[in-house]
Amino acid sequence: MNGGELTGGHVTNMGGLDVNANAVISSDIIMGGASNSIDNGTLTLTAGSVQPGTAISGSGVLRVASGGSHYAHGTIGTGLTIDANGRLMLSHMETLTLSKGATNCGRIVLSGSTLAGGTIRIGSTGSIRGYGRIQTPLTFDGSACGTGGGLAPLAAVNQTQSAPGSGGIIAADEPGRVLELASPIAGIAELRAETGTLRMGTAAIESRPKLSILDTGSAECVPGLPVIELGDIANHGLLTIAGTNIRLTRYTGAGGINVSAASTVAVDEDFLSSATDATWSWEPGAHLVMAGGQGEPSGPSGTGAWARLEAAARDAGAQGDAAFKLAELALADGAHVALVDLYDNGHRQGLSEALYVESLTLGQGSVLNLNSLHLYVGNQGPIGPGQYGGGQIVDQPVTPRASADLDGDGDVDMTDFLGFQACFNGPNQAPAKAGCANTDFDTDGDVDLMDFGTFQACFNGRNRPPACP
Repeated sequence: MNGGELTGGHVTNMGGLDVNANAVISSDIIMGGASNSIDNGTLTLTAGSVQPGTAISGSGVLRVASGGSHYAHGTIGTGLTIDANGRLMLSHMETLTLSKGATNCGRIVLSGSTLAGGTIRIGSTGSIRGYGRIQTPLTFDGSACGTGGGLAPLAAVNQTQSAPGSGGIIAADEPGRVLELASPIAGIAELRAETGTLRMGTAAIESRPKLSILDTGSAECVPGLPVIELGDIANHGLLTIAGTNIRLTRYTGAGGINVSAASTVAVDEDFLSSATDATWSWEPGAHLVMAGGQGEPSGPSGTGAWARLEAAARDAGAQGDAAFKLAELALADGAHVALVDLYDNGHRQGLSEALYVESLTLGQGSVLNLNSLHLYVGNQGPIGPGQYGGGQIVDQPVTPRASADLDGDGDVDMTDFLGFQACFNGPNQAPAKAGCANTDFDTDGDVDLMDFGTFQACFNGRNRPPACP
């Protein structure tokens, strides 16, 4: 093609495709020739599907500009540039090798496929979805895309843990299928297990992306790396940590968690499970390490000085039961952690819940605050205040942190908004009804626009972690 446009119908071309000037294809075309090349200019795919049977070579640009465009299989030559502003779909069980790499501002969709070769630069609107194996390096490039296709990412990952401006999404969205991250990724804002399984652990993950596990999704952390570094985890499905170590910023959600022996979950801030009947399994030798809450515990007893750990088990005395029991809990040196009972994990029966652990280790200078809740270690307890290992246990009241998650399900969504709206009554007057103290975020006796500003800053939608701490 020396320029022009190929539109409409279906074309089977057994002689290959050679592009020597800017050209547009908006029809279905199968290329069965021995060679295909884009030597000069840009070949833009705007509709239909293009299925080359062999490699595409040359030094031009292949641009995917619409949701209907496909590249089926083969190799992209070392001189060719891929610019995916639309949807680039891989056919089932095929391997697409990107010798030069690609820029993705839209969607790359895998269907049991393997994505290999050079680095893919993902812009803020870019995403890779489906199931299969990603074995090409992925990196975020904030200058790669303007506005356009793809999926808008969720709220940016915790800016204290990742580079400003990070973005892009990798999502497992095929029920019963696995999307495996088998090559390093850097700067990506979010990993999602939507309806499929996202598997990670054999390749480096930089910039600590958020991990969102939706209701029917699951995520697997498998052996390979010394530590899998993640940001916030919002788990509403199932998280499995199988013989490996992960470090995360904050954990929330009502999903299940399976942690096998010789695994460590290290948490920088809060570990707040709102699960009720979900799977909860910490095998012997599985560690939860709390490292946050650095501060002076003898000062004002606000939660700003404490990392929070949800006490989720039924308080049944020293013998207790197995539900929501931890194998080994450790506080890192200098950590300050308070037990909280923010959620009814299905065991209250009119009483507060408790924390059960098989073993407890307190690092040097660490403090565990019972916050009027019961702690049982092994078959002993409740454990009272005093020195414990290298740290100490105290029992001080902790002022509840204002939470816009009014229904306690781990997110701030429209259900919470309706609860806030029912209390809203403007400044300098009582809330619209009784029982609205939890919506008076600035504790000035009313529920007004100042409180709404706090709520708005936390709103992030269903099954996503709140946008505020």
